[in-house]
Amino acid sequence: MASRVYIAVICLASFLCFLTLYSRGPHLFNFQEETAIPSSAYVRVIDPGDGKKWPYRVFKSSPLRPPNLTITGNGNALANGYVFLTPKDRKRGGVEQHAPYIFDTDGELVFAANFSGESGTTDFRVQEVDGTPHLTFWQGSSTHGSRAGHGYGEVVFLDEEYNENKLSLRQLDIKTLKPTEVIGVVDLHEHQMTPWNSILVTVFNNTPADLSSVGGPQDGWVANSMVFEIDVQTQEVLFSWSPLDHVLLNESHLPVKSYMGDGTKNALYDFFHVNSIQAVDEDRLLINSRHMWTTYLLSRKDGHIIWRIDGETGGDFGTLPENGHFAWQHHARAHNVTETSMMISWFNNHFYRNSNPTAPPTSGLVMELSLPPDKTKPPRLVRNFVLPDEHLHSGSQGSHQAVLENGNSFIGYGELPVALDYGPGADGSEVRWKARFGHDGYVHSFRAFKHTWQATPKTWNPSLLVELDEYSSDGIVGVHGYASWNGATEISKWNVYTGSNKDDLHKMGLAMKYGFETRFEIDVVSDGCVQVGTVLPCGKERRSNVACI
Repeated sequence: MASRVYIAVICLASFLCFLTLYSRGPHLFNFQEETAIPSSAYVRVIDPGDGKKWPYRVFKSSPLRPPNLTITGNGNALANGYVFLTPKDRKRGGVEQHAPYIFDTDGELVFAANFSGESGTTDFRVQEVDGTPHLTFWQGSSTHGSRAGHGYGEVVFLDEEYNENKLSLRQLDIKTLKPTEVIGVVDLHEHQMTPWNSILVTVFNNTPADLSSVGGPQDGWVANSMVFEIDVQTQEVLFSWSPLDHVLLNESHLPVKSYMGDGTKNALYDFFHVNSIQAVDEDRLLINSRHMWTTYLLSRKDGHIIWRIDGETGGDFGTLPENGHFAWQHHARAHNVTETSMMISWFNNHFYRNSNPTAPPTSGLVMELSLPPDKTKPPRLVRNFVLPDEHLHSGSQGSHQAVLENGNSFIGYGELPVALDYGPGADGSEVRWKARFGHDGYVHSFRAFKHTWQATPKTWNPSLLVELDEYSSDGIVGVHGYASWNGATEISKWNVYTGSNKDDLHKMGLAMKYGFETRFEIDVVSDGCVQVGTVLPCGKERRSNVACI
């Protein structure tokens, strides 16, 4: 102990001596300042101007072409985090480049993931996997036309270095509508992690059923939207649930003949349509049925329905409050669960393709339920977010993050290509941030999220491109450099290296990082080379390719 005190005293005395000498003659210490290199964000937007394809960004050092977000806001505080979107073309030429995208709230790209699958991606967000944050999304192929409404694919997991794992469930005996082999059978609607490292997914299985009770054929077919809980490590099935075993067909609000099918083998009746699943605790699951207008609490042990809240009648909970009715809803999530109460948030579509145009507007809905259900204690309306001055109807998809860290709520409007950050008020009158990323009818994003995320790519380095500006009389040339690093969130500046060739590079100075792609200006020798690097929090420098003139 005495030796530690002695060392501490010596270190303190040395530091005080340094301060005294530096104050008397700073010239004695050769601290060379970094040369500041002028830099700025490179911004170029391509606007096709045809009313179909949304304007998009292009870069010099990257082939990415994300949508150019049109952003408005009132300047009030937003929750920390990035915006997660999966803009998808409605087969009408609305999207320049499909990808799962992360943007900052200024609209600058942070990350775009690679993906495979003929139709794109959905449900891009951050979840805990094996105790650490991961990016997760669904990729695969979707059904269309009279088969519309679900997909067959796989879940992709990316860790904080963007190492990739996948879950496809191709081992399950699932009958699909796709005429060719699919990459997996996981449906596009849900892939929700549990605290015990399993994952809850939706899977649509083509199943014969007697549809005479709903005016369909006796030898009909349904798209049976099943619930599966899967061990992420082993892909073992831990739990499965089929609505055909627990719910009557004639409780559905979807006609047997609709734009989604007619109950035949090639155009199935999607009577239930699970679109969200959540583990409330180890014994119970909350699932949402779009076409029943109902959210159910299930036993995770035997699958029986513990209770249901119906968006029209209230179900087991009695009369719903004014503005508390819901229909065709998505993304049911439980919050603040106790033995005596629970809050549930929904993205309340209130509308589908064949609905009356005078239907109530789409909203973000939150209600508090008394537990156990008691019709003498009806649900209490907590929030109902309706976009001011806009009677929006989103006929499909959508998400509602009801509890951000600062009390705000984040809502993605599904088939309408907009996402909003609402202030903490109960009526949604304060829109703090709004982004549009497509033309209505041409672009949609199944869900939209706000998450914090920190990552450094392991398998790819920064990217650099240089362009000649002009020559000078003494053999020195001016160049513009363009530097980017897709997915790197922890960098704030670029070290710039130059030299007469790629094997003789020396540090020239420092360029501050701005935007996704930083543009900087330097002078180098004719036929010289340039490289950039950045120092990570761990102290290690990662360098780009060498770009020569």
